[in-house]
Amino acid sequence: MVTKIVVDTNVYIGALIGRQGSANRELLRQCLRGNYQPLMGNALLNEYLDVMNREEIQAKCPLTVQ
Repeated sequence: MVTKIVVDTNVYIGALIGRQGSANRELLRQCLRGNYQPLMGNALLNEYLDVMNREEIQAKCPLTVQ
């Protein structure tokens, strides 16, 4: 049985703009590998989108919007 978790916004942002090998990135890797099942509701999704779309966050992120 897969452990269900709620991933806080700061973990997603830390994974996007943090250093390689960070705990934030490792947690998201574990989710992608199926070791954890991330859960979220509409309010949390809207918070993720709001924070990730901020210019100062996008400027620090090596990924593009596309």
